[in-house]
Amino acid sequence: MGSGASVPDVLDEAKAKELAGDKWNQEAFDAKKDADGNITKAQFEEQAANNTDTKVGQQLPANLDEINEDFITFALKGKGLIEENVKVVSFEKTKYGREKGYLGDKCLLENIKYEPEASTTTSPPNSIFVKMFPTDMVVPPGAIASMFKKSVDFLIRAKKELPDANDFKIPSIYFAEMEESDDTKLPPRCVILMEPIKGKPIDLLTSMPIEHAIQAVKDIAILHTPYWGFTKEQKDKTFPGYGHLDDPGAKQQTPGMFKMGSMMGLQVFGADGPLTDEQKKDFSGYIEFWSYFGQEIWPHLQTRWSAVMNRWASIPAALIHGDFHVENMFCMEDGSNVYFDFQALNFGPGVRDLVWLLTSSLTSEARKEHEKNIVQAYHEALVARGVKDYAWENCWEDYVFMKIDGLWRGMLGAGIFAVKNFKEKSGIFAPEPTEDAIVERKRNNLLFIQVVDDMKHSNWPDIIKALPVDD
Repeated sequence: MGSGASVPDVLDEAKAKELAGDKWNQEAFDAKKDADGNITKAQFEEQAANNTDTKVGQQLPANLDEINEDFITFALKGKGLIEENVKVVSFEKTKYGREKGYLGDKCLLENIKYEPEASTTTSPPNSIFVKMFPTDMVVPPGAIASMFKKSVDFLIRAKKELPDANDFKIPSIYFAEMEESDDTKLPPRCVILMEPIKGKPIDLLTSMPIEHAIQAVKDIAILHTPYWGFTKEQKDKTFPGYGHLDDPGAKQQTPGMFKMGSMMGLQVFGADGPLTDEQKKDFSGYIEFWSYFGQEIWPHLQTRWSAVMNRWASIPAALIHGDFHVENMFCMEDGSNVYFDFQALNFGPGVRDLVWLLTSSLTSEARKEHEKNIVQAYHEALVARGVKDYAWENCWEDYVFMKIDGLWRGMLGAGIFAVKNFKEKSGIFAPEPTEDAIVERKRNNLLFIQVVDDMKHSNWPDIIKALPVDD
């Protein structure tokens, strides 16, 4: 706020944002605004003072070890969850590994104690789930920074703009902020503090109940339909920084990534790869994926990229989650779901979210039995929410074609990410892998086997072979 700026007694969001400038804090404004969407001069000036402290005296933590009582105190005060005289004095911290995902460092804070005891009127949390920019990066930092920017933007802005935002459930967000360094060699800092949700204990190894899968596809239509058929130009106006297939270079990036990842994966997990007999047993799912890919998919895919990308681009684009599976949601006892991890948001085929959900989160047997009914439930939800000129037959054909997404995930997980560990002798290839790494390996073995089974069940190689060969 400039030294000569005049602050009115009552401010709406536009005026408050104008005066705050680069210190604008959407979360703090939303927490303080009245029923008419306004805050008082005193509230604005209080927040301006807090923002000054934030930028100068409270740098975001760089890693989980720096998540301390002072930072949590600062974050909760900015949200209005504790009063000015209250501070966090202790908590118990549990760190998580990659069994909770690749793109972020995570921990759970429990038994949070306040001094003096926090007022019941502010309802401070007893526990907080923390997600931060990763210290062990499996993809370039610039790409992860873009993902975290999207996640923060969605949590503090875009989710609230959904027509039925309350029906698309996410955890309460206590704090979401990102800082980029002037030194391009240093990674950005990002911290998201959210409500820990207690749902059913379901993961990719246990498979999700069918009723929750049906609810998930109905819910994801809430995200898809407001932006159905969005062009790149529409996306740029409303969601700058989010990806779209028509972005410059996007149609070349997918074939390029496939070529690189396939080369890496086949070198390590192919028939002539360097794995020992014991390692071959430990990575049986990886080997099965690359054996099938190398024999049945790659010879046809690599000669038809132009037709593949044209078919991909023919499917209506929507705002999609991008990593929609059971480990990125909580399945609640009442049959509802609560969703999180939005760093992979982009504009792409809506059915792509369905493909990854059903391939990863159902057993092969359950997917074969129920996938048509689940996709039908999604199509009915689209139509009910106003999507026109998208026949059921088109939806099903688009869904089957987009099973290429399973190959994409395998190329990343069983290729680029796994080979990085192989070369470094770390993670799943460490001489003495951690318990988390063993779980990750077991989980991925099952996942890649399910991808292969899905390809076979759908006769997917025939879909590729039916496309014209590149000139």
